[in-house]
Amino acid sequence: MAEFEDDQDFNCISGVIYTHPEVAWVSPCEAELKKKGIEFKKGVFQMAANIRSRTNKDADGLVKILTYAKTGKILGINIIASNAGEMIAEGVLALKYGASAEDAARTCHAHPTMPEDLRNLAWQKQKRQFTAQYLLLFVPLY
Repeated sequence: MAEFEDDQDFNCISGVIYTHPEVAWVSPCEAELKKKGIEFKKGVFQMAANIRSRTNKDADGLVKILTYAKTGKILGINIIASNAGEMIAEGVLALKYGASAEDAARTCHAHPTMPEDLRNLAWQKQKRQFTAQYLLLFVPLY
């Protein structure tokens, strides 16, 4: 068996409650950040605005991203959605490697998918308009 250095960051372990919709989170919640006096910004994206969720008739829920107020670095992610347990993995990866909301916004996602809500929310946090015209930049023309 290969040896490796255990560098597990216990702030980057997700939690999932398997209900319908599922509830998933990684890192501190708003109350914990307020208690510690950490200045943060919050962004929320409703699953009802996600085309895939609406197509599946499963649009209950939301995605919430908490970032440092000054740097935009991601502090935590909360998801309520039918597949929140799968969606949170992207948030854990972003948190583990110190991604900012802009980093998440610049990550290409397949469309239509539910995980693209993380990207759409990150765009909103950057105060940029996410439009279908922008999406066309990623569609190959044959």
